[in-house]
Amino acid sequence: MPSAVLIILLQTAYYVASHTGRLDRVLLRVDLSMSEFSSRYRWRAKVITVVCWVATALNTFYYVYQVFYCVYQVLYYVYQVFYYIYQVTWSR
Repeated sequence: MPSAVLIILLQTAYYVASHTGRLDRVLLRVDLSMSEFSSRYRWRAKVITVVCWVATALNTFYYVYQVFYCVYQVLYYVYQVFYYIYQVTWSR
């Protein structure tokens, strides 16, 4: 759910910036020559990249855990139902 909220927020921000013309103004003012990039911005970009990848990895692992835990719970309940049926059927 949190990733869906983030996607909605980012898409809405992009739409508003595009629709109001602010995105065009920002992109036209940006000078992307390589001489303008300092080591400070490179370091910040690396830190932000690492934080984003760690957050993505944790989110992925948590999602996989939830899927397997859900499958485990379903199989456990199915086992209990079949065991109950077995007990009732063969206990006579």
